[in-house]
Amino acid sequence: MSAINSLRRETRALHIKNNTTYNNEFYEVPLENKQVLKLVHIYDVPHLMKCFRNNLMTKDLMYDVDGIKKQAKWSHLVELYNVDSLTPDCKMLPRLTDQHIIPEKVKKMKVKHATQVFSQRVASTMNFLACKYSIYTYFLVFCDVIFIILMFYSSRYHKL
Repeated sequence: MSAINSLRRETRALHIKNNTTYNNEFYEVPLENKQVLKLVHIYDVPHLMKCFRNNLMTKDLMYDVDGIKKQAKWSHLVELYNVDSLTPDCKMLPRLTDQHIIPEKVKKMKVKHATQVFSQRVASTMNFLACKYSIYTYFLVFCDVIFIILMFYSSRYHKL
């Protein structure tokens, strides 16, 4: 990300120097033949979810809903997983495994595992098992809805 930010800063500086309009939707790379290549960075939605999960494992997320500050922590998911695992024959989240939740065992390159963690089912189970997580449940439902919307738009515009 720092390389992209650096390219954007350089592009912006070039536009300011040349007194031209720059709208921060692209960056430019000079070529050997003195031409300039305009680039637009496109993010891969499923991998954004994976990166989001990987960051949440090491950092808390602060956000607000209707002006109320809230916090999402990976430890909430670990605790939910531990409570759900107490009765192995009657798990509410049978798809979640150690590789989804336990930080030392998480398969960090698995997009499928990241999307399963941020699912509506996990949010509902968290809400059912522990009311103290209702704030975090809102966040999980939000992640699930955003993922569905982004996947819909990316599939609409990137069909070959």
